[in-house]
Amino acid sequence: MKSYAWLKAIFECSDTAIARHQIILDENGNPIDYLFLEVNPAFERMTGLKRDNILNKSALTVVPVLRNEDFNWVSFFGQVALEGNTRRSFERYSLLFKKWYRIEVISDEKFYFTTIFYDIGNEKKLVELKQKTQNKYQKIFEMSNDGLFIHNEKGQIFDVNPKATKLTGYSKKQLLKMNIKELSLEKGKSLTKNTIEKIEEIGQAVIESQIIDKTGKLIQVSINASYLDKENEIIMGFVRDISEIKKKELDLKNIIEGTHAGTWQWNIQENLQIVNDHWAQMLGYTVEELSPLTTEKWQSLMHPEDLKKLEGYLDQHFEGKIEQFECECRFKHKNNNWVWVLSRGRVLEWSRTGEPLVMFGTLLDITRLKKTENELIKLTEFQRILMNMASKYINLPYPDVDQAKQNSLQEIGEFVKADRAYIFKYDWHNRVAQNTYEWCMDGIEPQKENLQAIPFDKMPKCINPHKEGRIAYIEDVSLLDINDPDRKILEPQSIKSVLTIPIMNGPYCEGFVGFDSVREKKGYTNQEKTLLKFFSQILLNIDTRAKLENNLIKEREKALAASQAKSDFLANMSHEIRTPLNGVIGFSSVLLDTDLTEAQKEYTDIIMSSGRTLLDIINDILDLSKIEAGKMELNPEKTDIFKLMKNATTIVNLKADERNNKLIYTIDDDVPRFIKIDSVRLKQILVNLLSNAAKFTKNGEVELKCKTLSRDDQNKTCSLEFSVRDTGIGIKEINKKKILEPFSQEDYTITKRYGGTGLGLAIIKSLLTKMQSHLKVESEYGKGSTFSFTLDVHYWDEQPKELKILNEIPKRKTKQKNRLKKILIVEDNDINMKVTEQLVTMITDKAKILKAEDGKQALELYKKWAPDIILLDIRLPDISGYEVTKRIREDNQEVPIVALTAMVVKNEKEKCLSIGMNHYLSKPLELKKVRETLQAYL
Repeated sequence: MKSYAWLKAIFECSDTAIARHQIILDENGNPIDYLFLEVNPAFERMTGLKRDNILNKSALTVVPVLRNEDFNWVSFFGQVALEGNTRRSFERYSLLFKKWYRIEVISDEKFYFTTIFYDIGNEKKLVELKQKTQNKYQKIFEMSNDGLFIHNEKGQIFDVNPKATKLTGYSKKQLLKMNIKELSLEKGKSLTKNTIEKIEEIGQAVIESQIIDKTGKLIQVSINASYLDKENEIIMGFVRDISEIKKKELDLKNIIEGTHAGTWQWNIQENLQIVNDHWAQMLGYTVEELSPLTTEKWQSLMHPEDLKKLEGYLDQHFEGKIEQFECECRFKHKNNNWVWVLSRGRVLEWSRTGEPLVMFGTLLDITRLKKTENELIKLTEFQRILMNMASKYINLPYPDVDQAKQNSLQEIGEFVKADRAYIFKYDWHNRVAQNTYEWCMDGIEPQKENLQAIPFDKMPKCINPHKEGRIAYIEDVSLLDINDPDRKILEPQSIKSVLTIPIMNGPYCEGFVGFDSVREKKGYTNQEKTLLKFFSQILLNIDTRAKLENNLIKEREKALAASQAKSDFLANMSHEIRTPLNGVIGFSSVLLDTDLTEAQKEYTDIIMSSGRTLLDIINDILDLSKIEAGKMELNPEKTDIFKLMKNATTIVNLKADERNNKLIYTIDDDVPRFIKIDSVRLKQILVNLLSNAAKFTKNGEVELKCKTLSRDDQNKTCSLEFSVRDTGIGIKEINKKKILEPFSQEDYTITKRYGGTGLGLAIIKSLLTKMQSHLKVESEYGKGSTFSFTLDVHYWDEQPKELKILNEIPKRKTKQKNRLKKILIVEDNDINMKVTEQLVTMITDKAKILKAEDGKQALELYKKWAPDIILLDIRLPDISGYEVTKRIREDNQEVPIVALTAMVVKNEKEKCLSIGMNHYLSKPLELKKVRETLQAYL
């Protein structure tokens, strides 16, 4: 405290203007201003700025005129402050104060600096006058802030300035009678032969020494001596009191000592370094053991990689590219370990030719910091590996799980530098553990086959902690008791230390993942253990997901099998039911074409109607089955929407007439005629909605309407709304959702009164879902209903023209007259054979009918008679209709082959056409369709 008070008194009483500042930086680290932290009274007197008005304020605020000067004060001060531990001086004329100043800028701490202002106005004037007249030289000499001594090489003093008298305490008269050697602590030391030689060599000699003032007090000084008149051996010496500076240097030394920093001074020309005790102690030596510390010796202590790096920094510093060097490097400790240090340094003295002479720097031990840094880097990499691993397993297919776990063991084992990594599963019922996965480093013997069904009592140091969810770690197996069961199982595997992490599924331990160290013992940090626990949870999640996925696969296979069985059943049932229906509907069609009494005609109509109703039910059930099994696909094609709506109303017209309903359809003017849609399914939806409306309406009105909701002419897309409105019985509010479910109608009275299966709306709902739409229902009970849906479609702008219909029957060929046509019917069912034969007979009486009961007989009759057309059933007892077609097409591509089948399954028609058949008729056969087919091909 006394020392501080003494320094404070000097600061306050000094005649030299002194100010303490802090530099202000912008966001990019560039100096933009500086603060006044402290000023002394001399500063106030010199500048006129009052302490109370400027402290903690910025310079550009206090002295804005600085902005107008051609010298950038802020930039210059900023360079000094950012360098730290540096000192600069310059002379400047102040526009503000209209004076010349010498300004010394000292930075003893980065970002802070001290300015010392010397008013050199008079000196400048003296210099100016000296240039005009030699008489004014004496005034400049006398005004110097350094003590000036003019003497010869023997030390005889010829002249001194007032500062010299003040510095020594002697008067000028006394000093002129003295020899310069009398002021030296060691007589003559300040003017040695070496000093004279240095002055002669480089023009000056700069030394630090001590002088004795008149009172006997020692004063630390800096002496800068040079020849004033070499011919007469006259020397002028500038002597400056550096006691305060030396005190600060001592304080700095104490600070360095307190931080345990090593310091070094490198005399480059003499190839020698001087280091302090801390420098030597960092490497486990004493200063005496290292002395003499030549460049070659300290280079031999440095890691070769780091030596090359350091030399690069030194070259940059020597070339002036960097103001000081800073390098992290490794030195070899006396015990052969590597010590990480941070070395900083800079050149303090340069030769006239720009060669470095002396360097000074510090050394800090950063071994612990580097270890922490490396551990952090390692842990970060460990986290990255685990996160990548977890991400990879999210969508990993079940068959790849085993290999993925094996790869993960290797990746983690290599990262933590284990020799062996493995996964054990616990069987708590039988109290045994089993090695399920294992990875070994090259050269390490695998143990998996030897570690199956290990009893729990042979590994208690794992089992007991794992039951409680704790990690088990044996740091040194050799320290276990000789009879310890864990030692007995670990030592034969050459394990020196082992870490095992439980795999916890809630409170239940399913097993563990382990890491063996075989070549040498290994320790694990707490962070590593935590991350390895995370790895164990990843393994648990893999197993859990694999089990779930395996169960899902099995359930899916069961569901697919059940769905296939259902589809096969429905297809077979459809075929079996359609076969007798072919007889019912076919012969009813035949009967209606004969002369019948009114009663007979009525009965036959009833039979025909019942058969058609049963056929509709079968078709609905089959459609619903296809949709639920995901086997129904849409086939969008260019469709004339006007023609489609007309056809739909035509189909329902008869039913509407029977109920005395008026059936109309309306199309708005802006509806495009041609759109891309599955015409078959859209027509099915419209016909079902119209049929329902007609069925539940009597003496009323049914309207089919289409309008445009929006239209994009650039992309040729539009949104169309289709609606079917009726004035029928309506729907109760509570039943609006119910009617959309399969096999559901509003209530049982509806079924009794109107019939039906309740599948129609459910099928419509499913078809619209596939078309990315949905059915909306608006109804008022007793007044009618409106069913509507919206479709987003592409459209064409063009005039209507004849559209090509898929599998369209070709135009009727010109008949060859006076030739009996040969028609081959292939059918294994007697009733179906009679139906087909009767229908053909009703259509033409000029035909020879050939009949075959199986595929083999069909091929024989084909070869013998060369029929004009073949009506071929698909399902035959020996050779299928497909195979018969293939064999015929090998011989004849012209004869028409028409498929007859009761199988109405997905792609059946396409399959028939793809193998060479010309047309496709589904059973039950109808007279009209058979007539159209024969007329087209005969």
